Amino acid sequence: MILPKVSIVINNYNYESFLGEAIESALDQTYANKEIIVVDDGSTDNSKRVIENFSESIKAVYKENGGQGSAFNEGLKHVEGAIVAFLDADDVLAPSAIEQVVDTFETNQKLVCVRWRLALIDEDGCLLGASNPAKNLDVPTGDLMPSIIENGWRYPTPPTSGNAFLTSVLKDFFPIPAAIRRCCDVYLFGNTPMRGAMAFIPEELGYYRQHVAKKNHFRLNQRKVVEELGAADVTDQSVARFICEKHDPAFDVRAAWGLVGDEVLRFAVYRFAKGADVGSVLPPINCVKFKKNWSVSKKIKWMVGVSIIKLSPSEKVAYWMAGVMLKKHNIFGAMVINHN
Repeated sequence: MILPKVSIVINNYNYESFLGEAIESALDQTYANKEIIVVDDGSTDNSKRVIENFSESIKAVYKENGGQGSAFNEGLKHVEGAIVAFLDADDVLAPSAIEQVVDTFETNQKLVCVRWRLALIDEDGCLLGASNPAKNLDVPTGDLMPSIIENGWRYPTPPTSGNAFLTSVLKDFFPIPAAIRRCCDVYLFGNTPMRGAMAFIPEELGYYRQHVAKKNHFRLNQRKVVEELGAADVTDQSVARFICEKHDPAFDVRAAWGLVGDEVLRFAVYRFAKGADVGSVLPPINCVKFKKNWSVSKKIKWMVGVSIIKLSPSEKVAYWMAGVMLKKHNIFGAMVINHN
């Protein structure tokens, strides 16, 4: 039996300190029929020198800086494999990851994506005693379309480096829109399960780096929220178009999927925009138009969150409190890690 070729696409921007380890982990896969593509998104550090050290074993692609989405798009153009796995340059794959992924794909011809758990590590590669997704979370598998139509695509799932996709499926909804510069995995998480079944390997088959020493890496601010929430909004609209075309022409994404956290952050974005570009972020809902099926507790949480934003004396305080509310960090600004 001829096993499918797998393309591992590493996207990099100024991660010279970690890039070499990511490339080595891709090259060290026990699965033989693979190619490694490294897309450098206009790095200004010594990433090019690191990439050149592996020039005989990988396909290097250099481009001007355009954000993670453009790097994904460029990488897919060079893919020759039937399966593609995107690996962030600061993450690492376990040696048997791709072999287990292919084995899983072979068990079910309806699969379009195979996911796996990632162990959390810090900047030095030390284990943090946790994983993503956390082991106490139920990661949905199989046909997720009915659940997504009803509740949206925000389900527990590993980040970029814990996913492998059928290339043909990605090409059905790529390219990633230019409006999404970062958090591109959400566009994949929303669109992929609309096209087939999803699988999950509970074993930790990789390592997801948490930059715990860089406190601004996980704390919220206006720019970060505009980028992250904008990516979610673009994804919502993309999935909604698919639903309207294939299932329900009258589908209303805001009425169906309104989330408390998103609506609180929208309120913050528009309060502190002060004429600045808010990207693809949609306006917040009107207070008299609560989502009909919101529970009383969700409505209270929304009112508390909006009140915090309204009463905050500054943008920094508002986003700090929003970060606490959404469990991005604790009240002291330390990252919240779910040790399960």
